[in-house]
Amino acid sequence: MNLGATLTAPLLLVFAALSRAYVPARATDSEYDAEAAGQNFTDPSRLVLSWWPDEPGTPEQVSHQISGRNSTGVNRGAFVHFSEDNLLNGTTTAPWIAWISCDESNTTSPYPDTDIFTLAYERGANAAVLYSLESLTCYLTSDYSKSAKANPTLDIYITQSLGVSRWVDAQFKQRIPTDLLSNHSSFDPKVLNSSAHTIEEAFPDNAIPKRGYIIASLYASVNGTLANPGSSNTTGTGTSAPAETSSNIATSMTSRVGSFSQRAGWLIAVLVGTYIM
Repeated sequence: MNLGATLTAPLLLVFAALSRAYVPARATDSEYDAEAAGQNFTDPSRLVLSWWPDEPGTPEQVSHQISGRNSTGVNRGAFVHFSEDNLLNGTTTAPWIAWISCDESNTTSPYPDTDIFTLAYERGANAAVLYSLESLTCYLTSDYSKSAKANPTLDIYITQSLGVSRWVDAQFKQRIPTDLLSNHSSFDPKVLNSSAHTIEEAFPDNAIPKRGYIIASLYASVNGTLANPGSSNTTGTGTSAPAETSSNIATSMTSRVGSFSQRAGWLIAVLVGTYIM
């Protein structure tokens, strides 16, 4: 028996499995259910979108659910769709924010330790915004919420109305030129990295220097007061908050890669053990 050939197919399945993810959230039309799960409809946190060549758009109200590691309460970056359908591997040097749907949340994934937020974090995201195009809002599952608060990775926000979610989602087609839409509206590490300088030029005044990505700015509420726009969490160079020193960034990137490697090692061990048996 050819051991190499026998193990090749399972190993390919391993790496395919590493791109599987579940969204630990639910869509709901009930404010009561959302509030019971921790959603705060009076939270004045804000999402502001900017695009070339216009001025920043009107701030939209969002709920700040989870504070990320070393969070300053301000996040900025390229705004892109992120889902199980576009889990391209690769960590970015450009700051970006994940726009994640909760409409088809897969909470029965065979790999329950791999949530969509962890995968976004490992790929360089500094924040995520949950939304629904079918229901009023989303809420995080209780298990994930407890786990994320105990071991935070990135800032997580949730839109507070169906109207806001649909308006925000519509901006991708309306604001990104047709010839750039396919690779500037969804996560693509190569395109993000090649656009890093342009993305960072949009800080701190949200003036977009050239056509391409929509830039998102998130301002979390701290005791009813919006965070200072002067400090921001990014993963790019030259725009990080004071707490995000080069040492911290290196440690953070090592943590992201290490998490991915641990899952890969675990799955490979399981497959090899199964073959030997």
